[in-house]
Amino acid sequence: MAQIEFSEEQNMLLDTAGEFCKTHASMELVRAGIEGDQSIKPEVWKEMADLGWMGIIVPEEYGGLGGTITMQSIFAREIARTAGGLSWIWGVTSFSGSKAIGYCGTEDQKQKYLPLIAEGKLKTAMSYTEPGGGTDLLGGMKTSAQKTDGGWRLNGEKIWSTLASNADYLLVLARSDREVTKRSDGISMFFVPAASEGITMTELPKLGMRAASSCSVYLEDVFVPNELLLGEEGKG
Repeated sequence: MAQIEFSEEQNMLLDTAGEFCKTHASMELVRAGIEGDQSIKPEVWKEMADLGWMGIIVPEEYGGLGGTITMQSIFAREIARTAGGLSWIWGVTSFSGSKAIGYCGTEDQKQKYLPLIAEGKLKTAMSYTEPGGGTDLLGGMKTSAQKTDGGWRLNGEKIWSTLASNADYLLVLARSDREVTKRSDGISMFFVPAASEGITMTELPKLGMRAASSCSVYLEDVFVPNELLLGEEGKG
């Protein structure tokens, strides 16, 4: 089996992340706080952001490091050695949040949100799974998105939404068209402010990974403006 050789930059990231864990996320510190609240200390989050880790894959023109998925994976592995929950808390925004906007977002969306992610000022959560669907996202998709003046109205329920209770925005998948030939069509993705009127969240008790909250998210007639549609309508 071929051995992967890390670059000097990648090895530097590996070493820096390892030293960070010794002082901020050692096994002793993690065990001591395992019964605490499902969040990350603001000072730890800020230091990670100051080191550029929230924007590893964010392009430099939007305030990030312009790194690769390999660099993200190196960092995630090193953090997870002692603090799997911290790796999740970092990863949900750094992977799904920055990539959803980076790949699907308009130029205006990229300029507005990617710098905030890179600075550690914006956290996202995934709201995909539904109570009756489990891993069958397409077959179980009941959440609906109906067009209205200036935007959409979302109704439905998501479950096991990772970090929703600590997020600023939710990445929500909803069915915007039911007259389709393929289940993968007619689904749109929305970048929904977590504080929107009509959203109710309930944290779910878990045995493990308690540092990263998992939530039920109820959406009742939640208005989402057109500018918060991510990507093409029906191609989420």
